Amino acid sequence: MENPESLDDQKVSVLLTVPASEANADPCQATLHSIASQSYPSTLIEICRVQYVDDAPEGRTSALNAARDNASGAYYVQTAPGTTWDPTKIERQVQRLQEDPSLHATAHEVRVRRPSGRTKTDFTLLRNVGLRVGSLIRPPWEDGNLMLRADRAENLGAYRYLADASWEHAVRLVWKDTEVDLVPEVLGETEGEDVERLALEPTGIRRRFLSAYIERVTELESSSPSEQALLAAAIYLWNDDLTRSHEICQDFDRSIPDASFIHGIVHRREPDHSNARGWFGRAEGMRGGETIRDAVLALLQRVLQIPDYGSARDTAFEWIQHLQKVGTWDPLKLLDLCETGAWKEDASLRRLLEEVQEAELLAAIEVMGSRA
Repeated sequence: MENPESLDDQKVSVLLTVPASEANADPCQATLHSIASQSYPSTLIEICRVQYVDDAPEGRTSALNAARDNASGAYYVQTAPGTTWDPTKIERQVQRLQEDPSLHATAHEVRVRRPSGRTKTDFTLLRNVGLRVGSLIRPPWEDGNLMLRADRAENLGAYRYLADASWEHAVRLVWKDTEVDLVPEVLGETEGEDVERLALEPTGIRRRFLSAYIERVTELESSSPSEQALLAAAIYLWNDDLTRSHEICQDFDRSIPDASFIHGIVHRREPDHSNARGWFGRAEGMRGGETIRDAVLALLQRVLQIPDYGSARDTAFEWIQHLQKVGTWDPLKLLDLCETGAWKEDASLRRLLEEVQEAELLAAIEVMGSRA
């Protein structure tokens, strides 16, 4: 790595926020040990460690802001207890940012330990639909895998007092035209909560801070405003804002299959199954049907290998046969299973239908995002 003009240009501030009850617990010690084991010179790593009271309202957000205010490095990395890194993580990220001054940040993939099992971050959706759209679907990165130039962090302002403070900060970052280098390489491991599934029936807008950004999807550069509007309708659905999604769908002519498909999902979830059936009937010939089918097939085939799904695996097996026969996505099949109401008494079936619904909508967003 080439040496910049001064050591200040190489300093990295690690923002570590710790619940007071876990200050001396194993996860925190593992994180500190991981930082100490970095190949990057220890004299150039500044640990801005701030504790907060576990159950204090907005305690973690206050700690994040305090850690950032105390930082003096040229680069920031936000992390949390339980996060560990490859020994070369900091060195490689600093080198990448120094090699390309046009980059504001760089992020790598990490393994995530969740209560339901281990997963891995995947930048595929972000690459296919862009950072701004992808960040509205789920947090674009986990604790510890983004390194951000300090001057860019200053321009963003403070973390806001929300339950999803880190996610909101990330969305704000990418919507300010921040150039982020996404490295498809696992350089760490972190703790994470299970991802909240999109319910079969609406439970209310899931994250209100996203609404203003979803509205701006229609302002992105595109050769097709109608594709952008349809993409926004699908993302509103993902955020459980059925009212706004429905308003957009109603502006489309009912002869447009892609719009009829999203319109059908809105009514399926209301639930208004009769109306949904009518709109799905107009969705025949929609673009992206094979992509959605393939995404759902991949999910169903994994389900067959997991005993926890119990008798729902029989439903998955029959569904696979049906999709292989029709050759495209059939929204009426999912509608039929929702309409029976059997999932209300069968937790495994509910889980299966919710996961299929998410695979369906995520694939649709990816298709629409690539077109828009």
